[in-house]
Amino acid sequence: MMMNTMTTYISCSASQQVQWFSTNNQSEEFEMRFWQGIAKTQQENRWLCLISPSQLPNKTLLKAAGINLDRMLIVHANDNKARIQSSLNALNNGKCATVVTWCHNFSVDEQAKLSEACKQGNSHQILVKQAKEQLLKHAA
Repeated sequence: MMMNTMTTYISCSASQQVQWFSTNNQSEEFEMRFWQGIAKTQQENRWLCLISPSQLPNKTLLKAAGINLDRMLIVHANDNKARIQSSLNALNNGKCATVVTWCHNFSVDEQAKLSEACKQGNSHQILVKQAKEQLLKHAA
């Protein structure tokens, strides 16, 4: 039996457009493309907020991707409820162009509140959800 980590990305914009995809790609190229996409959403005089990243991103990689580190805030929250609340606060106040939140699970109601907060703050939200899936190796 082999463990494989699948990560789901859910993106919501201020216009309420929701997109998502899942991948098990953990390559440096994927990480660079992810942060380059985030850099495109980072607007001048607005912040990029990372909430409870599963690991701290490499500063060199972030700079190479075009992230403005002077306008980046990292928030550490102890549990999912605190992560969602921190996300809502960051989105609602309108000072963040983008909020990226790493969480394990969230309800449909929480997703709806986050969508509304995106609209309220004219912000972009990305939820990163990691789940372990067990893959069975079949004997040949």
